[in-house]
Amino acid sequence: MQESMGAICGRANEHLGASDAAIVQMRRRLINAARGLKTNKTPPGVENPALYQKHGDQLLLGENDSWSEHYAAR
Repeated sequence: MQESMGAICGRANEHLGASDAAIVQMRRRLINAARGLKTNKTPPGVENPALYQKHGDQLLLGENDSWSEHYAAR
């Protein structure tokens, strides 16, 4: 199941804090990639098709199982 993030809204009045650093960095990357497209600059990662073979996964673990060991074994 997927759910939309909702309508696009203005971010001018947001007050992001230190814990939102990842959001700020991702927005900068997206904005820079979009600006680069104006000058025919290839966005980061597009030239590496191996990146498109990655996907999320699910694991069902017991109470004492290590998620990192099970995931590495896959």
